[in-house]
Parts: sequence; C-alpha cells; structure tokens
Amino acid sequence: MRIFRLFVFAVALLLLPQVSIAADQDPCAVESSVSDVQFTLSLHNGQKIFHEGEVIRMRFAFSSSSNRYFVHSTREERSSRFGYDVFCPRPKGDEVFRTYFKGGGSLVTPGNLGEGDISEFKLTRAPSAVDEELNEWVRLPAGHYSLYAVSGRISRLQEKGESSLGHMVVPVRSNAIEFDVQPADEAWQNRQLHDAMAILANYSQPEDVKRAARILRYLGTRESIQPLIEFANATKAEPGRSDLLLGLLSSPFPDQAVKAMRSEFAAPAYPIDGGFLRTLDLIQLEPDPPQPWLQLEAHYRQVMHAEVSALASVVFSKIQPARAISLSTMLSAVDVDHSLIGTVRPALIASWKDLPVETQEQVIVHRWELFNTPEMLSVLRSIVSETPPRSQSPQLRNAALKHIYEINPAEGRALIANDLYNPVSFPDPDNVRLLTRDQIQAAVPAAIKRIANGTPNALDYEILDHFGDASVIGAVQAAYDSLASVQDCQPRGHLIRFLLRVSSEIGVEQVREALADRSTRCYTFVFQNLDDELPVAEEVAIEALNDPDSLVVSSAVRALGRWGDARAEAPLWSRLELFEKDWKPRASEVVFNIGGDTPGQRAFHLEQELEVALSTARGWICPLEKLTRLSDLALSDFNRDQIKLEISKWQHPPYEIDPAWIPEQGPVFGLFSYPDLDKKLLYAKLSQFPRGTVFAYIVWTPSHMHPPVDAQIQEDEFQRIRAFAESIGLVVTRKQN
Repeated sequence: MRIFRLFVFAVALLLLPQVSIAADQDPCAVESSVSDVQFTLSLHNGQKIFHEGEVIRMRFAFSSSSNRYFVHSTREERSSRFGYDVFCPRPKGDEVFRTYFKGGGSLVTPGNLGEGDISEFKLTRAPSAVDEELNEWVRLPAGHYSLYAVSGRISRLQEKGESSLGHMVVPVRSNAIEFDVQPADEAWQNRQLHDAMAILANYSQPEDVKRAARILRYLGTRESIQPLIEFANATKAEPGRSDLLLGLLSSPFPDQAVKAMRSEFAAPAYPIDGGFLRTLDLIQLEPDPPQPWLQLEAHYRQVMHAEVSALASVVFSKIQPARAISLSTMLSAVDVDHSLIGTVRPALIASWKDLPVETQEQVIVHRWELFNTPEMLSVLRSIVSETPPRSQSPQLRNAALKHIYEINPAEGRALIANDLYNPVSFPDPDNVRLLTRDQIQAAVPAAIKRIANGTPNALDYEILDHFGDASVIGAVQAAYDSLASVQDCQPRGHLIRFLLRVSSEIGVEQVREALADRSTRCYTFVFQNLDDELPVAEEVAIEALNDPDSLVVSSAVRALGRWGDARAEAPLWSRLELFEKDWKPRASEVVFNIGGDTPGQRAFHLEQELEVALSTARGWICPLEKLTRLSDLALSDFNRDQIKLEISKWQHPPYEIDPAWIPEQGPVFGLFSYPDLDKKLLYAKLSQFPRGTVFAYIVWTPSHMHPPVDAQIQEDEFQRIRAFAESIGLVVTRKQN
C-alpha cells in the first residue's frame, strides 16, 4: 500500500467542482461571476409555511442564452457533494454537521453515504432543474426567513491560457425567497413519526423508503432516535439507510442517541457494522470551542478505542449474522488504532469460521502484518485444509499458503506444490516461484496438456510464460494457433512472451502475426501484453509508431515508454515531431473535453501519451534540456502545463526517493518523476543519472505509514541504496518524514 497520512474516516480532498471562494471570504458574500446564466430558487409547490423538522424542499433552475455552460445536476448526499451549493438563510439558523468541517473544510461523515453518479449537461434556454432539501444543510427554529443560494454547479470549457483540466467552475447566485417556520406541535410530530415508520416497515418502492427515511432524519425529536436505530439495521440493507445514520449523527439530542446506540452492543441480533460504529463515534466529537484537526483526530481515536473495547466484551453474545458483521467492524477499527489488535485478534480466531470470506481476506491478505503471530497458524491451516473448489477465494488461499511458507518453508512448499498439481486450484505465480525448479518443471506437461485439451486453469499459461523451456516450443505454437479466434487476449500474451524468451526469432514472428490479425481487438494489446519481454520485439513496436490505427500507435507509445530501452527514445521524438507538424495548423482543436470523442480530443491524448513516454521512460532520463524541448513542441496548453510541472521538479534538487512498503512485495520506489520502481528498476534508473547527482531518500516515521514499517528496516534499505549510489558516483542523503 502507498504511505498515506491518517485521518482514515475523513472525506478529504474535495475533488468535485466547488464554489471558488477565498479562505477568508464569507461564502454568502459571493456574487454571480457571469451575467448570462440565470439561477432561480423556488420552494416546492409554492409552499410558504413549514413546521419545525418538516422537509423544506426547494428547486434550483439554471438556464442560459449562451451555449458555453454545463450544469452538474447530481442529487447526492452532502458528504459526496460538498462544495456545490452554499445556502444563505437570514437569520442563519443552526448549521447541520458544523462540528465536522475540519482540516481545510473536510467533512467527517459515517462514510460511504453518497448516492448517485455525477451527471453533467449542456445548459440551454430551457431551465435545468435540481431538487434540494434545505434541512440537509441547516436546521431552522421557528421564525420568518429570507433565503438565497450560491452554487458551483455551473462550469464552462477551459479557454486559451487556462490550465484547468476540462472545465472551469463559475459560481452563480440565486434570487431570494421568503417563508415561515412555525413551532411543531406534538400531534404533528407523532403523525410524521408514525407515517414514516409504517412506510419503512412495509414498502414496495425504494423511493418510498428513501422519502420516509429523510422525514425521520429531519424530524429531530427524542422519539425519533430509536426508530432511526431500528431501521438502520445493517442486515436490512434499506435503500434509505444513509439518511437514517445521518439522522442519528445530526440529532439535537446527542447524549440520548449515544446511549440508545450503545444499548445495541448487547442486543444478540443487532449487527454493529462500520457505518453504525463510525456514526456513534462521530456523534461524540462535538467540541466547543472547535478543536484543531490533530486534536480532533486524537479525540476520534480515543472514542473509537473505548467503543470497540466495549463491543469486544459482548460480541460473543451475538448470533449470526450479527456476530460476523460486528467482528468485521472491529477488524476495520484496527487500521485506525493498532493498539486494538490485542482485543480483536482473540475474537477473530475464536469465530474464524463464522466470518464472511471478505473479512477473512482482509485479515490474511491485507492486514497480515498486524495478525502475524503463532496463534494464527491454526487459522492458516484451516484455510488450506479445505479442498480448493472454484468458489473458494484464490487470493485468500494463496496468501495463507505464503504465510505458512514464511513460518515453515518445508510445509509451505509441499502445500503449494499440491495446489500447483491440482487442476481446480489457482496457485499464485509468486508462490510457485518459492518451489524448487524440479517441482515446477513437473507441472509443465500437465499445463500443456490442459491447454491442448481446451481445459486450462488460470495459471497454466503463466507457468509456460515463466517456467517453460525450449523443449515445448512445438506444443506452445500449436496452442497459440488454437487461440486465433478467442476474444481473451491475455493467454496469447503469455504464449508470445514465452516464445520471445526461449526463441526470439519465432517470438518476433508471432508478434508481427498478432499485430496483423485484426479479426479481434487483441491486436491493440499486443505490446502492453509483452511487459518486460518487449525489448526482444522492440523493433516491431517502433515500426508500429506509424501504424494507421491510432490504438496501435498508443499501445506502442505506452509500451516503449514503460519497457523500451534507449533505442526507443529517438523514434518517439520523431513521432512527436510528426504529430506536431500534422496538428500545428489545427492546434486549437487539441484540447481535453469531458465526454467527447473528437479527432482533436484523440490528438490531445496521443500528444499526452508521447510526452509521458518520453519524460518518464524507464530506459532513459529526460532532464531539463529535453523537457524544454517537449514544452516547445506541445500544442495543448494543458499538456504544456504538465511538462512545466516536470521541469519544476528537475529545478529543485535533491531529487526524492520515496519508498512505498507493500506487505506482499516489499518496497516499491518513486524516484520523483519515475513511479513504481522495484529495486532492480530503481538501480537501473539511478545508473542513468550523471555522476554527482544528489538524491534524498525519505525515511518515514512508522506512525505516518500504513501499514507501519519498523524504522530499522527502513534504515537498512536506505543504507543499501546509499552504498549502491556511491558506487556509481551519486549522493543519497536521508530525509526524515
């Protein structure tokens, strides 16, 4: 996994289009930035009087006499749409979720609550409508109100000189409307509660239950808390469940909500899933005054630790499936607070057979570094002892085999070999490499036989690819011919890679034939499928740079940049110069356009692929003088700006070496502009730099990594890389993060 900084449950980076507002500016002070877009705000059905807690439905209507604007018409949960709209009532009322705007505006939510896809349409004279509910943003006590909105839903295409990718957001401000909120009497509240519960208990249409859930969510009474909990039961999978959890999170009575939710820990049939637990934790983060972001994070961890510990004390009183769901939730909490492992591990081992396969995979495949203890060996053996039916997760089984090998190599090899010889199993190639050569060779004849009979398993082609020798060339050629009309391109790729490895002449001939056969789409993947065997057929890929099919050209460009050697650099420059010559008279058409498929957009992507291949190639470096040449050739403003970013990296040494520690593989390195390099590729890339170049190797504080890596392990890796660099005249310093 990549290193990342926690807070795990924060909805962080606000990647959707947003209202462009300065950090110190009141968002409600923003005026429309354009005059040719009309934004009309109205109340649903013209209603002017509402009860406290009643749904206040509104409609946004956008129109324009111009043909240059787009509108995002998505109706989603606030957590996934934050930044589109700002609501400005006078007087202000109480902002919903105000506590959770932290860390530069991030909104902490129960997680995974957004619904719907982003929809974007061209704005016309005919109004485009978006329905909203004011309650999602603000809770209004009784009184008379005036309301307007500022929206960031409108955007336009980038224009000359602008570097934004695709669209530029243009904020617009609506008209003002007036309405009244009157106190809600008990009879009205009880009627709303009763009607919503009746629909949730017995509904036929998903939209009905979503509507009822939102009524219950906004009601905001003490009496609504228990129904919110009851119908938020994870095993019911209600389509309105996100609203029910948000109703608990935004309840005006947080202490009562917390008490009622905690009582479900001991309820035998009530599942405590991740959304429920996060909601319970977040309700308790009501700081006054608001806490700094790091303090809020620490507070969240403290609350979660206490709740998970309380759940662990009663989890075995639950019945299935509530127990399995609750255990899975406890497992997820370990990612945030590793000190919980001592509480969670015994519960997982005791109830292993009750856990869903997905949860078992989380432990064995993705979180093994947290659970790697002798006590888990019994769990590993129980996984492997099952006959591997096709329904069993191959990833889970292969990870268990690997971990047994790590504990006991002899036992692990024997079990991996058994799977390799079993035609219904799916051994992992990395596991197979742990076997002796004799053990692997013993499996090759059976693999060829299954391929010839048309009954191969998933690994047979990979066995030949990586472990076959020249003695089986004839059988492999026959098998390749039998795949001529098969739509799955991957098996052909494995067989061609095998032929390139053991007989370059035959392999290159097969590459040419595969490229010439255009009866299927496999010809467009020929070069990518060659992977690190590409240099053997590099001449064919270079020739393909001038293929009349743009898909072939793109495939060749990407493959030469990723796996080509120094021979490919000059032809790629020549292809870029030819592109520039062909498109310079129509340079204004070479732009990125969301949702479009025009010759100009295809040209934009080809230019981008050529520039990426040249600037981030593994076979050579692209320092400042070459990047300047790329910038001079670029026709697209956006692509030119991307090159400028690369130039800025080269202008500010030392160049960083950033390790990403992947549990299953060890470290993978990013060398400023060159990502995802294993140790061999890192050394090869370093060797391309001139003597005297200075690099900074990042050593991470374990608490800033996921999963954490011991400081000594990182230090040892740093020293090895530093020693290699010194041997070729480079300098590597330490940078502590």
